Amino acid sequence: MERQASGGMDPERAVPDRVALDSALATTRAVLAPGAVAWEHLSDEELAGWLGTIADLSRAVVGLQVEMAAALLARSSGPSGMVDSSGRPARDPFESFDMRMGFRTPKGQLMQLFGLRAFQAETLLKLASATRALAADAEHPARPAARPALAAALQRGELSSEQAWVVHQELPEEEPTEAPTGILAHSEAALVAQATGGRVDLTQRAPGEPEPVYDRDVWGGRRLEVHHLRDQAKDWAVAMRPERVEPDYATQVRARSLRLSHAKGGGYDISGFAPETEGAALLSLLDAYTSPRRRPGGPESPDDVQTAPGAPVGPAAQDEIRSREQISFDVLHMIFDHHARGVDSPTNHGAAPTLVITLSAEALARHQAAEPAPLVTGATGPVGPAGPAGPQWADALSALDDRFARVSRSNRVIPVGEALTLLCNDNVQYLVTGDGGEPLELGRKRRHFSPHQRKALIVRDRHCRAPGCTAPPDWCEAHHVVPWAEGGPTDLDHGILLCNFHHHEVHRGHLLVEPVPVPSGPRGGPPRTPWRVISTHTADYAPLSFAA
Repeated sequence: MERQASGGMDPERAVPDRVALDSALATTRAVLAPGAVAWEHLSDEELAGWLGTIADLSRAVVGLQVEMAAALLARSSGPSGMVDSSGRPARDPFESFDMRMGFRTPKGQLMQLFGLRAFQAETLLKLASATRALAADAEHPARPAARPALAAALQRGELSSEQAWVVHQELPEEEPTEAPTGILAHSEAALVAQATGGRVDLTQRAPGEPEPVYDRDVWGGRRLEVHHLRDQAKDWAVAMRPERVEPDYATQVRARSLRLSHAKGGGYDISGFAPETEGAALLSLLDAYTSPRRRPGGPESPDDVQTAPGAPVGPAAQDEIRSREQISFDVLHMIFDHHARGVDSPTNHGAAPTLVITLSAEALARHQAAEPAPLVTGATGPVGPAGPAGPQWADALSALDDRFARVSRSNRVIPVGEALTLLCNDNVQYLVTGDGGEPLELGRKRRHFSPHQRKALIVRDRHCRAPGCTAPPDWCEAHHVVPWAEGGPTDLDHGILLCNFHHHEVHRGHLLVEPVPVPSGPRGGPPRTPWRVISTHTADYAPLSFAA
């Protein structure tokens, strides 16, 4: 005799037939018809009402999906000797609903019918297994739902799949033996109550204990967001096994890692793992530099949150083209660069960490003349005895070295313009080579601003001089207004402070450094910088020319 399985539906509840759902589906599709609802003309109150109804509908659909997953599990099986999801003997494979419908597994059915990815279908099946109850039969006692609070909320259409999965995933499947009796059931019920804004509250309270008060929004009790729900669920899991905190953290420390590997198309992939404390410290540092300095309607004082290096503020912030992830990388790069230039940085064979960029004199000359070296010479055409002469391929190595620069650490080529940008950095050492690859010049002293010159630049410029950027001077680089490779002098009158991002933008031609109309400083204050930075996309400018 087959054992009955269900999602825990109340047998006394009136169950509508599928015709009612078909009618609801037709109504929903009618709303979606073009022009059925003038969404752009709705009042705020009307739009809020529609949002609430559609959100409720989406949660109800999730409940139905979990019910369907439970029904599929109840009718699923595998070859003889296999067990079902609850660990009990499976049904005869020839009675499998999956096979009769042309699928191998319930997951395949869900993926095809609902258009889900594999992990989404697995989530529905795991939620169904955790929230369905099994009736007793001759061989097995009744088994209640492992997650009764989740089952109740899903059956009422009050949870999203993400909310339900977070609660199920973060809480232990069984109550730890050393934990207080009943804490698992209470934590599940408490999380469900928070996730539903109090709409499904199965927590047990002592006589006289006041009802919990939930935050409210325009749709009623405020539903807890998924990330906050996950944090609370993690805290409940810790409360059940507090003795695991120290050994678990020790495991995190042993797992710490940082890995850089060459990506297929160039550059590096970065991966790794940070323990909780160290990871939070890194995030805090990044937050300090990626958070907007001025909040809408908030204070605009210099003591407010610091701006990311290279990030504009005020009206200029509208022109920010970097994503938060890109800004975070720029900040991390500046941290490393700042440390490498510090007195506490480690040495390698007695020298500070130095990156060597190799640039041939031919590549430099061609870059300045805007004439890139050809990689193919001679006639082109099919190669063969009956065809014209094929292309005469230059030696790949020398051809590339006549067109690009190379990074010593990886021996990969980079654009000459990028190499010239790096020449302003005192952690990079240039090496100019001749036609045969022989070193012609290796140096740094004549190119870099001296510590005294840098201090003078800091006093004068105070921060990155790009429009709206307030990156502090320690995070900035001294830029040659006239490129050093083009004979520009290394002196205070021809230097300007730029953060790493805007420094690169200048060398890429997206920004232009030009003289300010009035180079004098304010009365009683430090001298004003003689240079300003403008966008080449909006400014009508001519390239600066300098006498030899």
